[in-house]
Amino acid sequence: MTFLSLFIAAQSSFAFERRGKEKWAILFIDPQLNKQPRARAGMKVVYAEDLLWYKHKGYKTFTLFYTDRALIDAILNQNVKAVAYYGHGNTNNSTFGGLRNASSWRRRIKAELIRRLKKRGVNPEKAKRRSAVLVKNFGFKDVVNRSCGSLLDKDIANLFVAPGENYYGCRAQTYILSLFACVMDDADCSMTKYTIPEKKPQRRPGTYRPNAAPNSCSGRQCCRGHHLYCKEAYASQVYDYPHTALDRDENGICDICGKRYLRNNHKLAPGLRYALRGDYICKPKPW
Repeated sequence: MTFLSLFIAAQSSFAFERRGKEKWAILFIDPQLNKQPRARAGMKVVYAEDLLWYKHKGYKTFTLFYTDRALIDAILNQNVKAVAYYGHGNTNNSTFGGLRNASSWRRRIKAELIRRLKKRGVNPEKAKRRSAVLVKNFGFKDVVNRSCGSLLDKDIANLFVAPGENYYGCRAQTYILSLFACVMDDADCSMTKYTIPEKKPQRRPGTYRPNAAPNSCSGRQCCRGHHLYCKEAYASQVYDYPHTALDRDENGICDICGKRYLRNNHKLAPGLRYALRGDYICKPKPW
């Protein structure tokens, strides 16, 4: 387990698109279950079922005793596409890995990203901005969270799971693998499926023209476009856009010169509007 954790850490990167070639699922076991034979026996049954389920879906599975560090390394690994947890939770709000809720995990991952980015020589302020963008969603699929209250709210699900993918959790305060859960108001022995709502497709460079902007400029009143070089924040591909306006707030006015642009003649690069979200960065000079 120690070797695997170190291997996961060595493969870490700084984006959550999960583009790694491998398809790994990491199943985390709460070490506290070793002190509770009955709970461990119940979890052993559902763990075996989930293990087969992940393998049937094409995942290469690994099982680790849960630690914060192991989960952080898994979150930052492009090859890890799914995670599962078997253990204790919080009866007041959804958590993953003991008592850590969505806000706590967002802070932990942001701090780790800042540390690793600074270690790579990234300016501290840029590291903070990039990490703030990245921690909005971890991009996992098929997350199983067998702990108390794991679906009392949707905060953990919306943080860990990519839009359109599935999260499985317990809607009751207490997760009990017993027939008694069927007659208890605040307990459940089953998992509920929750699909993360889809987001609107991201607009790629040169493909977007706003509908709300009036095309009522002429001559010198119009933005004639600016020569921009745009690229993804963590990729090497550079897009060259001559005669391009930037429209961060989609009001039909170029952010560079303050003039309206001719929608029918000039394409829009994502520019500063998407650079703030971390997708693209545009410059007036070549990279």
